[in-house]
Amino acid sequence: MDNGISALELNGWLAWQLDKWAIWAENREPAWLATPTGNPNWPAVGELFVHAFTPLHRYADQLAGKEPVDYPQLPAADWPAILAWAKECLARHEAVCADVMPERGIDIFEFATRAAGEYSVPVRLALSHAATHCYWHLGGIAQLLRARGIDPPQGSDLLFWASEQSEQLD
Repeated sequence: MDNGISALELNGWLAWQLDKWAIWAENREPAWLATPTGNPNWPAVGELFVHAFTPLHRYADQLAGKEPVDYPQLPAADWPAILAWAKECLARHEAVCADVMPERGIDIFEFATRAAGEYSVPVRLALSHAATHCYWHLGGIAQLLRARGIDPPQGSDLLFWASEQSEQLD
């Protein structure tokens, strides 16, 4: 029995975090999306947000035998479009996780990344990597905002999500 966190659970945690971002952004001017990142590939937080979520879709597409979607050309300050894209990426990832896990979890998956080349890893780790890639960048976005005096959404750690999930099971 595997007692670790599954790719599907990582997806759920990420969806929960995205809901926190959506609530947080509801009554804010979209200026926070223009926060500079210092990265020429994703110069503003809005673009980094898109970059954070896109691999969820791309890896899921490849696992499903489809051509991976390319990064959408969204305006960096269009929060509704960015949020819709993030939700689409999560839905794609969730559907493939539900379809292939756990039966294909240990199968070797050969996939291509945009920036780092091609890799061969177990399916469960490829799906998990897509999710952790997203968390990594959401943490970076939170730090960039804090550095500008903007408090990002709070309480989005795995511990808080897990506690809420446990309460729902009671």
